[in-house]
Amino acid sequence: MNLELRPTIVVDVPLAAGEVLLNPELVVIRFPHGNFVDIGALCYLKNISAKGKNRHLGRFVELRSLVDSRKQQIRKLIMLISDQLTYSSRTSVTVKNLVDAFIAFIRWADESDFNNVLESTDNAKEIVISYSHFLDDEYSKGNISLKHSTTQRGKVIRFLSEFFQEDSFEHGLIKLRGLDFNKRLKPQPYKFAQQAINYEIRPIKIVDLPLRVGQVLLNPEQ
Repeated sequence: MNLELRPTIVVDVPLAAGEVLLNPELVVIRFPHGNFVDIGALCYLKNISAKGKNRHLGRFVELRSLVDSRKQQIRKLIMLISDQLTYSSRTSVTVKNLVDAFIAFIRWADESDFNNVLESTDNAKEIVISYSHFLDDEYSKGNISLKHSTTQRGKVIRFLSEFFQEDSFEHGLIKLRGLDFNKRLKPQPYKFAQQAINYEIRPIKIVDLPLRVGQVLLNPEQ
C-alpha cells in the first residue's frame, strides 16, 4: 500500500452560521473542549495515523482509496455533529465520545470490506447486524466487557438513527432482534483459579404462613 501525506484543515465545531465545507476529505474537527477528530480521513478506505506530536494535522492515506460519495456523507456527518453541539443537551465530551464510537464502527465496516455503511439505511442495518455479531464474539472471547459491547452497540445505532433521520432505525433491525442475546450474557472465562467449595448440611425449620400476631423469626436463614 503506497501512502501519501494528506493535506488537512482544522475546522471548529459547531460550525458558524452558513459555513460551507468545500473539501470535507481534508477536515479535522476541533471540539469546544479542545479535542480533535480527523473525520475527513473517513473519505478514504485506507489510512493510518501520522506519528508524532501533531498527528491530528496530517494523515497518511492511499489516495486511490478515496470514495467520492463519502464526501457528501462526511459533510452531512459534520453538520450533524455541529447541530448536536448547538441544539442538544449533550456536552461537548459526550458528543465527542459518540463520534469516536461511530468512527470505530465505520472503520470496522471498511476494513471488513462491507459496502459504504453511510450509503443507505438498508445497507447500514445489514452492517449493524454483522457488527453486533462481531461485538458478541469479542465479548465471548473476553476481549471486551459486556458494558463496552452494549454501550458501543447503543451509540452506533443512536448515531445512525440521527444520521438517517429515522427514529425507527433501531426498531427496524428485525434481524437484530433475532440474535442469540443469551450469547451476550455468557460469562467471560475465569482468569483465576477457583477455590474448592466445602458444603455442609444447613439446619432448617418449617414456618406456617400467615405468621401469628407478634411472631418473630430469629433465624430467617433456616
